[in-house]
Amino acid sequence: PGPPRPPSKPEYPDMIRVCVPCREGTAMINGKCEPCDAGTVAVRTLGLDHFVVGDQLMGSTGCEGDCSTEGWQIRNGELESGLEHGANVGLFLQLEVNMSMAGSISFEYSVHTPQNDKSRSFEFYVDDTIRLGKLTDSDDILRGNITRMRSESFELAEGARTLKWVFSKSRAFLLSGQEGIEDQATLHSLHIEASESGGAATCTPVPPGHYAAMGSATWSLCTAGTYSGGNLTECSKCPENSFNPNKGAETIGQCERCLPGTTSLEGSAECFIGDAHRQADTFCTFTLPDSKIYDLRPLEMRHPSKMFGPVFHLDHSSLSNSSMGQDELEAHGNRYWMNMCTQQHTNSSCVDDTGAILDTFICEELPTISSRTNMRIGRSLGNTLQLVSLKNVPSGGGFELLYTGEECTPDVNMTEA
Repeated sequence: PGPPRPPSKPEYPDMIRVCVPCREGTAMINGKCEPCDAGTVAVRTLGLDHFVVGDQLMGSTGCEGDCSTEGWQIRNGELESGLEHGANVGLFLQLEVNMSMAGSISFEYSVHTPQNDKSRSFEFYVDDTIRLGKLTDSDDILRGNITRMRSESFELAEGARTLKWVFSKSRAFLLSGQEGIEDQATLHSLHIEASESGGAATCTPVPPGHYAAMGSATWSLCTAGTYSGGNLTECSKCPENSFNPNKGAETIGQCERCLPGTTSLEGSAECFIGDAHRQADTFCTFTLPDSKIYDLRPLEMRHPSKMFGPVFHLDHSSLSNSSMGQDELEAHGNRYWMNMCTQQHTNSSCVDDTGAILDTFICEELPTISSRTNMRIGRSLGNTLQLVSLKNVPSGGGFELLYTGEECTPDVNMTEA
C-alpha cells in the first residue's frame, strides 16, 4: 500500500488572515482582481467596517482635561472616545489621507449621552474647517444605553487632507446603577473614496469631460481645446478653425467657431490672428475679405509677450462727485489690459487670486487685492476676436479688432479695441 501519508496540517481557528487590496488599476471582479476595461477606472476606496490595530490609517489621537485614556481607542471593532473621563474633556482623532483625485468621505457615528444634556458636542473637521458641529440632545438617544447611529458624507479635494473628529464635554455623567462614567462618541465605520490607499471593488466609468488610460486608478480633466463624452481613454480634439478655452468640455458643441480673420489647428484653446500657428512670418498679420493685408507686428513687438495697458475706465460722474483727483481715481478704480494677437502673455498684468497668469485678450483688473499675493485680482473679459473692415475711411482703409467675452452685459456683447 506504500508509505503512510503525512498528517494534514491543522487549521487553527485563531489563525490571522490578512486581506490585501487589489493592486492599482484592478478591481474585484467575480472574486478576482482583474484589470478594468478601457473607459473605466479602478477608483480606490479605503473602507473600514471593523477597526483592528494595524489598519491602513495614518494619524494621531489625544485628550485634554480630566482624561482616563490618552485618546480614542479601538474597542470591539469600533473607534471610541473612551470611558470614565471626568468633566471638561476634549478628545480628538486625526487622520492624514492622500486623495488621488477629488473624492468623498462617509462615516457612521453615534454619541452616547444622557437625555436632554447639552454639555456634549461632536465635531468633524477637514483641513481645520469645521464640516459638522453638533450639540448632542435627546434626539440622539432612544432609551437607556441605546444610541441612534447617524451617517454623514462630505466631499474631499485632491491632495493631502487632514480629517479630525472631536468629542468634548463640560461635565461628567455617572450612569445610574453602574460604575464608571459612560458618555462617549463612537465611529462605527469609515469609507474614503478616491484615496491613494485601499482597493477597488468595482470599475467606475470615466465621467464626461474626463479621460483615463487603461489600468488607471484615477481620471483626468480634458485639457482646453478638447472634449469627452465619457468612457474614453483620451479626449477628442476640437476641429480645425474652432477652439475651446475651457477645461473639462463634454461635447463638440463646446468647441466655438473661429471668427473672421482668425484660424486654428485641431485641439486649439484659442484662435490666432493670421496663420500664427503655421508660419512665423505671418504672425499678427490680417487679411480681410477685401484682400487688404494689415501687418501689426511692429506694434506687437513694442511689448513682446506683454499685455498693453493699463486703460482706465472713468466716467464724468465719478470725476465730478469725488474729492479725489484723476490719478487717485485711476489708482482705486478698475484697469483694463489688452493682448493684440494672442491670449498668452508672460507678465503679471492679469492674474487670478492665486497669482496664476490668465490667458485672455481683454483683462479687467479689479481694485480687490488678493490676500495670497498682495496683487490686484484680474478676470478675463474676452476669449475670441474678429476683424471688421472700416468703410468710408479717407485714408483708403482701416479695420477694427472686436473682442468678444462671456462677461459682457446682454445689451453689449462686444468690446471694441
